[in-house]
Amino acid sequence: MFKLLPQSGELIWEHYNADWETGKSIGIIIREKQKTKLVRMDIFLVILLNGAKLLDQYAPEVWHALYAERLFRFAATKGVDRENGGIFYSMDDPNRRIIDTDKSYWVMAEAIGASALSASKIGQSEYRKWYIDIFSYCW
Repeated sequence: MFKLLPQSGELIWEHYNADWETGKSIGIIIREKQKTKLVRMDIFLVILLNGAKLLDQYAPEVWHALYAERLFRFAATKGVDRENGGIFYSMDDPNRRIIDTDKSYWVMAEAIGASALSASKIGQSEYRKWYIDIFSYCW
């Protein structure tokens, strides 16, 4: 998986085509919250948050921890809704702009988990603040 990172700007993608290229032209239909929509397969912020959590938890190598922190910071800063709270669903590549403003429960759940884990392991107050902000938004 890590060999694929250069083609995606060092971010983790969820979907690739048959040639293991980032799935920029792929779209899927998802059903959530009683609605159906076509979603472009760009960058899912939840994948970055989940990747940060899993790398930090299950791969204790030094560079994994640094990369996990980088993934979390990217998702938390680029994906946060500064006006209303929460984290958006996805952003496009290569422009890095939000393309899906929905906020799914599982994005928030991964954000809570990743920020709590980072706060306990790294100990920086900004992770505790992220945890409190996302938890407060959900509550």
